Amino acid sequence: KMAGTNTSTDADFSIAATPSSLLADAPPLARPFRRETVLDPTVVSGLVDSLAPAQPSAALARALQIARSGKLVDLLVEEPVPPAESGVRAALSGLAYFAVGDAGAAVLLQRALDQHAPAAPTQFLLGCARAAQGRDADAVAAWRSSIASESAPTLAPRLLAEALFR
Repeated sequence: KMAGTNTSTDADFSIAATPSSLLADAPPLARPFRRETVLDPTVVSGLVDSLAPAQPSAALARALQIARSGKLVDLLVEEPVPPAESGVRAALSGLAYFAVGDAGAAVLLQRALDQHAPAAPTQFLLGCARAAQGRDADAVAAWRSSIASESAPTLAPRLLAEALFR
């Protein structure tokens, strides 16, 4: 600057990508998990039917009817149920939390399993909650448990395959 002269030059260069940077930029093999797939009315109806006991109490029957109608947010208001039905009620609450996108759904669904809710639909929902959190390894484990029971929802194998690709 003091001499009052400018200089310039040309430099040729190339950028070489590493294998890990190429993999990081590659599009995913499977599409991301979408809650809406699970919240389809036919899927929810099938889940509710598989959760329902043979003779539900009046409070649980109301909760099951609310879930079948698709008004899952209304399940957030819990009525007391007999102790034998507390697992099913916790699973329905977990479904409601999952529907609104709350990560606490996984905790409620785990509690439902601890309270002896039907394993196949509850494990399926737990896998969905874990996948929504981005925890595909945990989702795979839950969906495999659901499928092993042979009464898993028909959507479970597809979601399992997508999670394995992710």
